[in-house]
Amino acid sequence: MDAKDQVARESIIIGAEQGQPRLVVLVANSLAELTRKFQRLVGKTPLPPAWSLGYHQCRWGYENMDDLNYLDAGMNRNKIPCDGLWLDIDYMNEYRVFTFNAEHFPDPKSNIADIQSRGRKVVPIIDPGVKVEPGYSIYDTGKSGGHFCLNPQGKDFVGLVWPGETVFPDF
Repeated sequence: MDAKDQVARESIIIGAEQGQPRLVVLVANSLAELTRKFQRLVGKTPLPPAWSLGYHQCRWGYENMDDLNYLDAGMNRNKIPCDGLWLDIDYMNEYRVFTFNAEHFPDPKSNIADIQSRGRKVVPIIDPGVKVEPGYSIYDTGKSGGHFCLNPQGKDFVGLVWPGETVFPDF
């Protein structure tokens, strides 16, 4: 190994496109001490709710109350301690985020409350793609508020997800 290779293996090179990079190096004698130092730097992660740590059932294809009732009954019948039932994109109205298909969930609030009253949480997934569709309130609100990611030309970054052409919230 020549001197150049030795320097490359023993070096960390840090660069930044604009200005001085901010670098924090944490050193500790144990993982616990390192974790405490990291928490002082960025803050402690709050504990999740206890129900979120249990078993959850999720797969694509659960689209209506019949599916949720069937799963709930099956978990009870088979004595499976299940804390959550997840709904994938099928519950949505034509895959539009923040919607429910009225045919499958005629009253989403009471439909989900019914399952939850039996001790299981219902977790509808949220897909971050917002269908490009003038007249769809979520799209219109995001568009008028300038809340979507932009491409290098300053126009909405448009991708393809389940509902078709979509834009994405700029967090």
